[in-house]
Amino acid sequence: MFKLRRRTRRILLLAGLMLIAVLALWGLIHVGVNLWRATSSGGDLPTLREETVAQVDPDEYETLWVGSQTAEMGPLILVNNEHPYGFGQEDTLMPVYDGKTGDYKVRSVDVLVQEEIMEPLNRMFAGYCQATGSHEVNILSAYRSYEDQVSILAQKEEELGEEEARRWASLPGGSEHHTGYAMDLGIYTDGGWSKDFTGKGEQSWLTSHACQYGFVLRYAQEKEGITGIAHEPWHFRYVGKPHAQLMAQQNLCLEEYLQQLQNYPFGQQHLQVTGEDGSVYEIYYEVLARDTAQIHVPRGKDYWISGDNMGGVIVTVCQKTEE
Repeated sequence: MFKLRRRTRRILLLAGLMLIAVLALWGLIHVGVNLWRATSSGGDLPTLREETVAQVDPDEYETLWVGSQTAEMGPLILVNNEHPYGFGQEDTLMPVYDGKTGDYKVRSVDVLVQEEIMEPLNRMFAGYCQATGSHEVNILSAYRSYEDQVSILAQKEEELGEEEARRWASLPGGSEHHTGYAMDLGIYTDGGWSKDFTGKGEQSWLTSHACQYGFVLRYAQEKEGITGIAHEPWHFRYVGKPHAQLMAQQNLCLEEYLQQLQNYPFGQQHLQVTGEDGSVYEIYYEVLARDTAQIHVPRGKDYWISGDNMGGVIVTVCQKTEE
C-alpha cells in the first residue's frame, strides 16, 4: 500500500511537471509569435510621394486674420530651451483616462493630453495591441505645468548634477510636455510589475509604426546633437499626419523638419504629398507679423494650422483623404 501511494505521488508530481513545462513552452511560443509579428512588419509601412507645386493660383485662397499667438500653438510647435512654450492651450486638455480604450493603460486620472490627439492615440494602441497581443503599455506622463518641470529638473540636478541633468530634463518652459502633445511611456504588466519602455522587441512596433498615426519618436539617439536631449525611447510626440510620415521617411527630427518646411513659402512653391492610400496633402509655410497678421487658406477645402513657435505658421490642406 505504501509503495502504491509513493508511486501515485510520483505520477502526480511527474504530471504536474509536464503540465508546467507545456505551459512554459506555450508561453514561449506565444511570446515568440507576437515578437515575430511585431518586428517583421516594419517594411510594410506606406510611403508618401513628394512633389513641389510651383504654379499656385491665388484665386483658390482667401485671407484669414490671426493673432501672433497662432505661431505658438499647434502640434508642430518646437519647444525647447531656446524656444520656450507660451502656455496658451491649457483649456483644450483632457484626461487620457476619460477617452482611453482597453488596449493600453494610463498611470492615473491626472494624465492630460490635447483633446485632438485622443482619437489617433487610441487607433495607434489598437494597432499595437493587434500586432503584438499586448495591452501593457502604460502612459506615465503627458502634460506638465511650469511648476511640475521646476520640480523635475531640481530632482534630476540633485541626482545627476547640473550638466548631466540638462541632457535629460529641459528648463522650465522648455519641455515639450507643457504642450500636451508629448507623452512618456512605460510598461505595466498584468501581474502588477512596472518596467521601462525600451523600444526593443515587440515595443519596436511603436517606434516603427507611430508615424502612421501622427506620432514620432522625438529624441532619437542619432539626433542628440541637434535636439540637445539624450536618447529617450519612451518619449513620443504628436505632430499630425502627414508630417510624422514625412519625418520618418526622411529620418528628420522636428528641428530639421521645420527648417525644411520653410523652403515652401505660400505662393512660391508648395509641397504636395500623396499617400499609397490615395490621400493627398498640400503643405506651405507663412511668416507672421509681430501682432496681427493675415495668412492664406484654401477656399472650400479642409485644412489645419499650426505654428512652429519661431514666428511662422504651417498650413496643411487635406485635398483628398482616405475613404
